[in-house]
Amino acid sequence: MTYTKLKRVDLIFDQEVNPKEILQKAYALSNEEIVKEVLESGLRGRGGAGFPTGLKWKFTSEQPSDERFVICNADEGEPGTFKDREILFQVPHKVFGGMAICAKVIGACQGFVYLRGEYRFLLPELKKQLDSFHEILKSLNVDFRIQIIMGSGAYICGEESALFESMEGKRGEPRNKPPYPTIAGFRNKPTVINNVETLVYAFMILRHGSQKFKDLGTTDSRGSKVFSVSGDTPKAGIYELELGMSVDHFVEEFGDGDTKAVQVGGASGFCVPRKSLGKR
Repeated sequence: MTYTKLKRVDLIFDQEVNPKEILQKAYALSNEEIVKEVLESGLRGRGGAGFPTGLKWKFTSEQPSDERFVICNADEGEPGTFKDREILFQVPHKVFGGMAICAKVIGACQGFVYLRGEYRFLLPELKKQLDSFHEILKSLNVDFRIQIIMGSGAYICGEESALFESMEGKRGEPRNKPPYPTIAGFRNKPTVINNVETLVYAFMILRHGSQKFKDLGTTDSRGSKVFSVSGDTPKAGIYELELGMSVDHFVEEFGDGDTKAVQVGGASGFCVPRKSLGKR
């Protein structure tokens, strides 16, 4: 694929959705059909590891257990990132919807949103939105409840196994792997843990179908991605863009006209100098 320009996408922040209708559509499908739809879309986890979301759901559903969990990792602690905050502020019902669809696939009755401690100001409105969402589930006779747990204010708790430790009331330290969360996650039960953005995309894939998402991006990186743009730029903010652009194209759109370097991946990432912009 030859990428020629940035393409704005509005899958996430398009608020013209009816959560109940999408959930009815999803719950009319078999678990296998949902997994197939998510896999065919090419959706990979947006938390950094890029693991196929459909496979994570499938592996968790196949584990013998009397209890399974869905967890939304909303511990957005990387300096310079604020996309998950905006998603939770504008379209929390899409996050909850993605969790509910995942819960159907893996057979979970309980889900958790692990919310960054500094985002406590979102809590009153999130609880209000969650109460409304639970009413939708009740009307559909769906036995699934979501609870919001506040983060511990530690950067390391963004790592999935450290997050489990924190949720269990322990010191937030990463566990040795294997076993992976799909086998032994929260309370040592099979657990799907996805970040905010991943869950919204899963929800929208069930709304539009896998092909719309698959048509975006490149062969290796399907779909779109939400970027937190900050620093020396006249266009600071949140942007959902089709994957596949070069850093050069990105700077052409968001740079100040004399960009020396671009820092990618937050404070723990790296800087791409001007001489290398067109090579990435």
